[in-house]
Amino acid sequence: MLGSDAEDDDPIGDEEPQPTAVLIRPEDLSARSLLGIWRNMHQAYYVTPCWRPDFYTALAYCGFISVSQAVPTRSGGEPIPLLIPEIQRSYGILRFDDLHIERNVRKRAGRYVLRFDTMFDNVLAALCAYHDNCWLLPEYCTLLRTLHACGPVDIGLSTAGAQLRVHSVELIDRATGRLVAGELGYAIGSVFTSLTGFTGEGQPSVGKIQLVGLACVLRAAGCQLWNLGHPPREASERGPASMLYKKEMGVTVVPRRVFLKAWVEARDQPLMRLPPAGIASHVSAGAPCDAGEAGGADAAGARRGARAALDGGRVGSLAISTSGARAAGGSDGGSDGGSVGGRSADGALEAQRGIDVRSLIDAWPQLERRRALPT
Repeated sequence: MLGSDAEDDDPIGDEEPQPTAVLIRPEDLSARSLLGIWRNMHQAYYVTPCWRPDFYTALAYCGFISVSQAVPTRSGGEPIPLLIPEIQRSYGILRFDDLHIERNVRKRAGRYVLRFDTMFDNVLAALCAYHDNCWLLPEYCTLLRTLHACGPVDIGLSTAGAQLRVHSVELIDRATGRLVAGELGYAIGSVFTSLTGFTGEGQPSVGKIQLVGLACVLRAAGCQLWNLGHPPREASERGPASMLYKKEMGVTVVPRRVFLKAWVEARDQPLMRLPPAGIASHVSAGAPCDAGEAGGADAAGARRGARAALDGGRVGSLAISTSGARAAGGSDGGSDGGSVGGRSADGALEAQRGIDVRSLIDAWPQLERRRALPT
């Protein structure tokens, strides 16, 4: 799809893509147009005023990572909120065998448990407060809330039945029950994309503890590709160092071509379940779930309302469906009375109670690694 290996190796060089953003439309995601976008190494940033969930999921399926920005108008009126999808020249990925677990991370990990999707709004609020000039505009927050409430969502652009699920990842202090670090991301097939994260003050190493815990869960879930977005950057004449924690964890930088080959292979796999049911032996009851965040009637009602709002929505030739979970090893959310939001009762319990991070780290050598990340 991307051409032969001998054709244009797309090396990672010093040349930066053009900062100008090009308008992108649903019809630009056709196979022929998309191939041109993928091959154009001089263009990385695109822009759209469309906030429809089906277009967002289609962009994500095609490998774009989207941020947002409010752009002033020439007339001086209200700024226009725009979605800015980016197809990067290079990507930071973690090959699980390369994960470096620092001694202080291992030492402190026993103080925390990892949870999924129990405090989504708390994580979203913490992210907006943590980052200066945060790119999570209100429109983006609304979009992510809607998708998260739906659970697994079918991607209309996929002919293989691919699904996307938005996740919040939450690191909880075992002693206090407080949220101390976390991130938002999404799974497509057996790919996980980390969008953005935060860490609390006065909590040494909690960001790395959260990421290491997530790495363990992803490996156990059969993740083929963990997309951590922009690569780490050393300080240079062109700017200060940034995201060096990724390098310290063992993240590898790969060019667009290598990344997209792995992406295309993994995105149409059955949607991985987070956390996977097989990780139940590491569940800890040390951090009870906050009231109103873990599920139950209120959450189920929110999911039904979000699905009703999305069913039948279309943008051009794109369509979104919310037919329920097709998670690996799981059943359709509507066929099992013991399921919660498309997740088995055991999986929901694991998500709510929390997974002991130190137990995950200790079990790291035994966690199943089903497929290799790109080389």
